[in-house]
Amino acid sequence: MAVLIESPVPQLYKNAQMLAVRRGGENERSEYGIVGVMGDGVALDEVTTRYFALQEEIEGLALASIQISPANYKFRLRGEVKTASAARISTTLSRRNTALAYL
Repeated sequence: MAVLIESPVPQLYKNAQMLAVRRGGENERSEYGIVGVMGDGVALDEVTTRYFALQEEIEGLALASIQISPANYKFRLRGEVKTASAARISTTLSRRNTALAYL
């Protein structure tokens, strides 16, 4: 899977992008092959360090703790839409306030 990481740092007036290919490694962790880098190195380092740290944290969690299920999320039915096939609109809220809630 191709991953494009954009790293704007407005307070420093800098911007960078990195294109990488993500694939599962032997130990089921993601491995990245960098295809291209463009822009400022400081901005790229600032954002990619956070991205890879969060990715590593996510991969370290048990699947049962992050999968979309009633144990981890609150589901609220907001209504139904009548079309050719029935559709339901709902709100999904995380039961925990973690970094995963922002992905």
